[in-house]
Amino acid sequence: MNPAAAGLRRIMTATTSLRLEAVLLAVTAAALAGGGIAWLVGAHGLSDFLWALGTVRRIV
Repeated sequence: MNPAAAGLRRIMTATTSLRLEAVLLAVTAAALAGGGIAWLVGAHGLSDFLWALGTVRRIV
């Protein structure tokens, strides 16, 4: 592989990684916030599910 192609590949990988991290953070935040809202309105089963989803998503 030539050096220019290798450099482009590193840039694309870094960009994709940053975008993926941003998406995962948004999913985690939405799940945790949704769990809080569900808890406030009394949907405790749903809040537990959303909190678990947000926690597992962040750990994995």
